[in-house]
Amino acid sequence: MKKAYVKPSMESEMFLPNTYIAACEILSTWRVKCNVPAGIGYYETNGIPGYQRGSWKEEGDEEIASGKGCGIWHTGVEQEPVANAMWQERWSGRYYSVYHWTQGSSGWGHSNHHFTKVEDAEWEHEKNHS
Repeated sequence: MKKAYVKPSMESEMFLPNTYIAACEILSTWRVKCNVPAGIGYYETNGIPGYQRGSWKEEGDEEIASGKGCGIWHTGVEQEPVANAMWQERWSGRYYSVYHWTQGSSGWGHSNHHFTKVEDAEWEHEKNHS
């Protein structure tokens, strides 16, 4: 049996490059100052304004850390600073929203927990050096 003749043909595909090509991923990092006075950082978990220490009878707020801000500008903070915790001042009892983040210990006896006031925001985008 004879095969039917098929005329040779060539197919081509056109390559269209994507208009977005990233040479590197740009990370948005922040420079944030740890600026709270003596007090306690906590998560508001019991629905009562202000910090309440829990007991075996009553549910309290979740404590994060206590002390005072280190006053240092921290670089390379990767999360955008937004209110995510509360701070209650030791002497006045005043409480307010803060941004809480963790970053390496700043030395012997120092915590890796840091807090900055949201109402007196001291943060800025870092410049990208890529």
